Amino acid sequence: MDSAQMVVNTLGGLRVSINGQEVAFETRKDAALLVYLVATGRPHPRETLAEMFWEGYSQADAQRNFRRMLSNLRQAFGDFIVAPRGDFVAVDFAKSVQFDFAELESQLVSGSELLDDEKAIELEGILRRYQGNFLEGFYVDSPEFERWVTGERERLLRRVLNGLRLLVNYHLKQGRLERGIEIVNDLLKLDELDEEAHRLNMIFLTLSGQRAAALKQYQSCRQLLLTAFGIEPDQTTTALYERIRAGDPLTEYVVQPTSTSRASISSLIRSTPNNLPSHLTPFVGRGTERAELRQLLEQSDARLITIIGLGGIGKSRLALKVAEEVIALFPDGVYFIRLADLTSVNQIGPSITTTLGLESYSDDRVSATLGDYVADQRMLWILDNFEHLLDGAELVTEWLADMPHLHIIVTSREMLYLRGETLFPLDGLNFSPPENGVTSDAAELFVQSARRTDPAFRVVDSQETAIDEICRLVRGMPLALDLAASWVTVLTPTEICDEIRQNLDLLEAHQMNIPARHRSIRAIFDSTWGRLHETEQETLLRLVVFRGGFTRSAAQQVAGASLRMLNLLLSKSLVYRIGQRYAIHELLQQYLIEKLQADPDFIRQLEIIHCQYFAGFLMEHESEIVGGMPQVALEDFENIQQAWRVALAHRDFETMNRLREGLWALLDAQSWLQEGVNTFRSAMQVLEGQTEGEAGINHGRCLALYGYFLGRTGQREAGYKMSRQGVSLLAELDAHDAYILSAGLLAELASTDAQRLEARQLIEVNAPLLDEGSISRIDSVIWRYAKLLNDMGHEDQAEDVLKKLPAQAQGDIRPRGQANLDWQQGQLHQHRGQHMQAHERLLKSLREYQALNYEQGVAWAQASLGNNALQMGLMDDATSYFLDALDTAENANLPLIALDTLVGLSEILSQSNHPREAFMILGFVLHQRTLAPETRVKAQTLLDTYMAQFESDAVEAMQTRGQAASFAEMVALVKNILKA
Repeated sequence: MDSAQMVVNTLGGLRVSINGQEVAFETRKDAALLVYLVATGRPHPRETLAEMFWEGYSQADAQRNFRRMLSNLRQAFGDFIVAPRGDFVAVDFAKSVQFDFAELESQLVSGSELLDDEKAIELEGILRRYQGNFLEGFYVDSPEFERWVTGERERLLRRVLNGLRLLVNYHLKQGRLERGIEIVNDLLKLDELDEEAHRLNMIFLTLSGQRAAALKQYQSCRQLLLTAFGIEPDQTTTALYERIRAGDPLTEYVVQPTSTSRASISSLIRSTPNNLPSHLTPFVGRGTERAELRQLLEQSDARLITIIGLGGIGKSRLALKVAEEVIALFPDGVYFIRLADLTSVNQIGPSITTTLGLESYSDDRVSATLGDYVADQRMLWILDNFEHLLDGAELVTEWLADMPHLHIIVTSREMLYLRGETLFPLDGLNFSPPENGVTSDAAELFVQSARRTDPAFRVVDSQETAIDEICRLVRGMPLALDLAASWVTVLTPTEICDEIRQNLDLLEAHQMNIPARHRSIRAIFDSTWGRLHETEQETLLRLVVFRGGFTRSAAQQVAGASLRMLNLLLSKSLVYRIGQRYAIHELLQQYLIEKLQADPDFIRQLEIIHCQYFAGFLMEHESEIVGGMPQVALEDFENIQQAWRVALAHRDFETMNRLREGLWALLDAQSWLQEGVNTFRSAMQVLEGQTEGEAGINHGRCLALYGYFLGRTGQREAGYKMSRQGVSLLAELDAHDAYILSAGLLAELASTDAQRLEARQLIEVNAPLLDEGSISRIDSVIWRYAKLLNDMGHEDQAEDVLKKLPAQAQGDIRPRGQANLDWQQGQLHQHRGQHMQAHERLLKSLREYQALNYEQGVAWAQASLGNNALQMGLMDDATSYFLDALDTAENANLPLIALDTLVGLSEILSQSNHPREAFMILGFVLHQRTLAPETRVKAQTLLDTYMAQFESDAVEAMQTRGQAASFAEMVALVKNILKA
């Protein structure tokens, strides 16, 4: 592992990876040992570590258990784990090890520090990396380790709280009340008993006109202190409360121009020749972009920077903000030259001379005049809105050649195509959903704009999601956010969101002081569209057929877009890149779709080409997807869905056949169960009544797949019935391949003795098909067949079936098929009481499932490992595996596995002196309508066993409580007990 990189993320939970591949630990104590070695950064005696993790055990037992832990770590992490002096153990930090806790701690200040604009932006970025408490939700049975974790957690938390306090005071001094309130609330989420934070919030709320909220904040603080410590707030807090209640405006806190950074910037602006305009609205976000542009301007060789982007994306505002921040670099002048209203290239020079306060000269003397005047002066020019004057771009080259210390920032919707030009593509504001209460820049701008329209506007929890969706729809475009927010007096954020999806004209302004070109998004796009060549327009319209972006190859084959054309559209900000893919801004896509509506034949032709391309794409990668490697198609999932919809709409049965298996495998691999139900239900509606030929085969297979996904969502009986219909139809049509694959799915859904017997007969009546070796994906049929035999109690026959597979599959077993087979083999060992062999095989399947990111398989393997450990009496291991399985099942929406896992956890609770809670959990599980029969039998057997321990009144009370509980309440109950 010399070139390997280990990444240990501990904030908000624990995730460890090597070269990007997440590592699965044998036990939680193994994981705890690794974290302890990484965090402490020094060697530890083996004896000390063994005692830490196996306190209360004999020395021999502790050492034996520790050797197993160390062996597990060495197997997983290789040379990262070393014993430099024989009896000592450490992590080799000579190798590449990243540890988020240490990196964050090293960047956080430990005391007080005066913040300026740059430091505040940097500190906010650092604090965003705090994704939660150190090892949050991670517990092991080791008091010493837990004490250490608590100390480390509190130490880092103090640093984070200190950083937040610095930011709060900074925003208070700057008069940024709304941002200050948000950060104070972040403080209180981390430490609700921080009385200073409560006082700061009272001050911010009062200054922002929310006196009632400030008074309520005091009452909240008082109640928290009384409940926690039985004390009243201190005199400072109470005195502040009395002042606010009496109507004191707290004038001493009103922003004064005393900030060193702001004062110095203001004095520089006053002392440096410039015409930088002031703004009526505050600047929001762009911390990264501002830092990058400042760095470019500090480099003498980056003298021409072109900020390109769609109209309304914020190019001009960003250029002006950065000009303010770097004004000290250009003591001879910073000038903003407006070009939007110019109609001729010949007007550019005179416009600049006028802005600089020079006399007007004829065109042939302008360049000479500028050269004489600027000469060796250090100046910055911002040439704003250059896109319609590109024929004059050579003038920029001349000026830069004649004026060696001149820097130019150009804002344009299109690059200038000049040698030496540094492009700075600009997208919208960050619109990612908020994390840990931190609002995205786009959402912050929307709220600010909304409050200018309606000062009473406040964000409630129910609106946060809608605001985030608005930000996503407009892709953080500042102008669109501003225009959308202007409707808050008559529409809720949810209604605004719905309107934007249906009507681009909602994004239109009526303020008189907004330039006509920015009065609406449509006006911006009309202007851009009018400057395009006909071939560019047609290519752009063809690209609209894609959903969720496209690759270069897809663009060329579907839309006829050459690499040169793609590059041209990129240079005009009409498409943007995400990694190796391209996309069109969502609002521009909506505008272009409207243009396409006028030619339905053209749309139909485009859709068919797109559909055929992705049918071929899916067939090309079908083997990889079915084998458990869906990544090749995930980025194009929206395009594949669109292709499926088009094939259905045109009743194109041949194309449906090409799409069907890859689409099923993709949905199954990602455990997108409800999407699978919807996908194949829509197909059945189109195929209803089709019983012959290609259409009939499609119908039978789609029935089977619809039933499969229905069963996976918990509707086992309905799913089995639907899949059974599909198998019968395929049998009538002699569709051998589709038949045997569908019969395998039917075997997985069988849950009663009668269904299992029927499914077995349906497979065995065509048993020769299993021996031919010609059926594609035979491994997926075999493992389900073996599982069915195992469930019926025929372990020997199941093992024989599994042993024959390599020959039947002709050695072609796909990765996911191998994982399934290993899991099934582990199940066989477990049924026979061969627990060590079962553990080995199940663990192998878990790693294989994890490598494939197949969440259902991961949950299967974790739950099976938990059951196996439980049968071996290894309670800690069983608890760890069950809790992992429960988390996986919750995240992947796998209710049947989650309920089965709860039954296993109830056994642990019962043996851990929590019989009442175990009883309640079983009552809850048995009350669920969607429950696997084997889970129901196991739960009822356990419940009957526990019932004898309690009086009848207690039994009734516990059953009532369990039946009335929600799934979330039951999960919380289990975790709170087992992680305590």
